Amino acid sequence: MFISLIKKSFNDIVKNPVITLFLVLYFITISLLFSCISWQKNMIIICTLVVTSFLFIAIFISGWIRVLKEIALKDENADNDKQKSYFPVFLEGIGENVVPSLFGIVIYFIFSVFFAYLAFLISIKIFGNPQELIKEIQAYNNPAESMNYIKSLPADKLIQLYAFPISLMISASCCLFTFLYYFPAIVFNTKSGIFSKAFVALKDNFCFLFKNFFMSLGIYFLLGFIYSVVVVSKAYLPSNAVIDILYILFVIYFLSFAVMLICNYYGKKYSCSNGGDCLGENESVDNAGKED
Repeated sequence: MFISLIKKSFNDIVKNPVITLFLVLYFITISLLFSCISWQKNMIIICTLVVTSFLFIAIFISGWIRVLKEIALKDENADNDKQKSYFPVFLEGIGENVVPSLFGIVIYFIFSVFFAYLAFLISIKIFGNPQELIKEIQAYNNPAESMNYIKSLPADKLIQLYAFPISLMISASCCLFTFLYYFPAIVFNTKSGIFSKAFVALKDNFCFLFKNFFMSLGIYFLLGFIYSVVVVSKAYLPSNAVIDILYILFVIYFLSFAVMLICNYYGKKYSCSNGGDCLGENESVDNAGKED
């Protein structure tokens, strides 16, 4: 099942280039918004742009995952879906899910802050507070001198210095895994009200995650392993335009594949629970019928 799920997700990305197209347009727009925020000095304009960015992220999530849902649940043998335009589906997803997605972003942000604060407390409790050490490093005006000072630190001080960033990365990974199916749960849910959907999806996400814990862990580790290998490889490669472009293309296609894989697995269970075909589990039955 795991291999067939990966194969289906890969084929979905290849057969539906609109998935990556929407993602490219999202990255272009959000980059423009963030660049506008970076050079603004007026707090009113900054706050307006920040709110606009959050709203745009909610718009993209609600529309994009609605497209992925359509692809995940569609009949692979249906010929009439080959030339289907997904732009109306994208707009339909915005209308249905932009408000729940906005609430979902806020909920995810609150949990992320909680996970980060928990990591901070654990790091200080085990390794100590690196605040004085950071002040000593910041006292050097020259970055080269700061780096030389860091290199001269004993092992216990280095551990204290890097403990919180490492703990923060671990907490971010744990939070991401905990909310692995959250936004698909928002979009796949068609029964709850517009204001309650984000909270119902929170329950659905946790229930689905723990009911399918080991499969979810396998998906998460697979995606993490692929991304880590490419990032580490890029660090050892010379920096040039060709490698940078290839890396950007990898990020776009990897994110598309990762979310498609998550939606396909969630959609498989969703289809089963709603009396569907479970994305191919009845294939042998169908083939037997054809043979007869």
